[in-house]
Amino acid sequence: MSRRWFAVALLAGVAFRIVLLLNYDLVNGGEVDVYLADEGVVGLMGKHILEGRSLPVFFYGQHYLGALEAYLAALSFAIFGVSITSLRLVT
Repeated sequence: MSRRWFAVALLAGVAFRIVLLLNYDLVNGGEVDVYLADEGVVGLMGKHILEGRSLPVFFYGQHYLGALEAYLAALSFAIFGVSITSLRLVT
């Protein structure tokens, strides 16, 4: 019985993935906004810079990759407000 449930779950997962691939607008369109993890880190760093909470030299959690993009994000946030759109202007 467990093999049958595994096969059904596997087929359902594959079918769901195919539907998502064929209907990309379901994921990346409409009211759902998709962003990448690195984009989120830059946005968080930019928000912290704007609030005066942090002045990082490097990406959070790393000792490399400078934070210039986060400072540009903070400038964009100051001008246009904190949003995904203003973040994407600089990333």
